[in-house]
Amino acid sequence: GAGRYLKERNPAVQVVGADPAGSVYSGGPVAPYLTEGIGEDFWPETYDTEICDLIVRVSDRDSMLTARLATATEGILMGQSCGTALWAALQVARELDDPQALLVVLLPDSGRNYVGKLYSDDWLRASGLLGESERVADYDWRTTRPDVIVRRGEVRPPA
Repeated sequence: GAGRYLKERNPAVQVVGADPAGSVYSGGPVAPYLTEGIGEDFWPETYDTEICDLIVRVSDRDSMLTARLATATEGILMGQSCGTALWAALQVARELDDPQALLVVLLPDSGRNYVGKLYSDDWLRASGLLGESERVADYDWRTTRPDVIVRRGEVRPPA
């Protein structure tokens, strides 16, 4: 809805979707993922493939560790889908050539419901998202990942 509204007001607006790796929208094979509240394993009839210009595929690790770092550095208690959105926004921002470009990211949830998961080093380790001796503070989201951005038309619902 928000993307459609913005494009109606300004057709030059670029809408970027952020989706877990494993969801049908992200362009890879459908597979289980840990990030809650976003993504699907089917194509709902209401999904309009013409709205998103880009979809950024985000791993569970990138989603959760980005959320943790943003909480630690910015003081915003955010959930897994916020980590997904923020990581995608950071990747897209790195590709912008115009220093005057405006990028807006919607942070759709709070971390309150994820204290026992996302904010637990033990849970992250048990889930394979954090190495045994690794610390969240060691994570670096700036790693170049050119294969995560899927352009409109590259992902289509099955016929």
